[in-house]
Amino acid sequence: MKRRQMRLTLRGKRTLIMGLTLAGCLMGVIVSVLLSLIHIDNHQTSYVFACETEGEREKGEDRQSQKTSYIELRSQTVGPQWLFYQSRVDDKYKGEQKAYLDRLVNRWTKGKLTDDELSEQMRDFLNRKKVPVTSAGVQSKMLCLFPSANELPDYTAMLEESGGIYNFIGVYTDGEKDEEDRLICYYWEAGVQ
Repeated sequence: MKRRQMRLTLRGKRTLIMGLTLAGCLMGVIVSVLLSLIHIDNHQTSYVFACETEGEREKGEDRQSQKTSYIELRSQTVGPQWLFYQSRVDDKYKGEQKAYLDRLVNRWTKGKLTDDELSEQMRDFLNRKKVPVTSAGVQSKMLCLFPSANELPDYTAMLEESGGIYNFIGVYTDGEKDEEDRLICYYWEAGVQ
């Protein structure tokens, strides 16, 4: 009796590799979700015990009510919004120049202009107004994480110290949080020197 050897075709090999890859990714997602649930539960429990005072221990107050209030506090979300949205302009260029540059930035933050288009339009406008421009820099949607919406750096001070003809800083959030319960934000910045 002859033995038949099975051979996988190239298509069969690719299908097998894709199936194994998909199964591996799915397992990774499941493990990640389970670990984050365990992390959240441990975090909640430790928070509840940290909030318990000696007086509450003596009174024997229910820890479950504290845990519930913490869960409610944790579920308070920040909706999609600009947490910071401010510009400054050199004192020599107030009025029409600032208003026009603010309108350009507004279009850019709404997705109507790309970074390159904003940079080019700011330079072109200021050149037409005979304002000497040495550089224009634009960055959008840079990922940053904060403990909460109330714990942002002092961007107002950063704007005041920035110098230049025009500067804008914006921080936007969709209200989503990462696995460590940090608020996911996007940093936007534009400046003309």
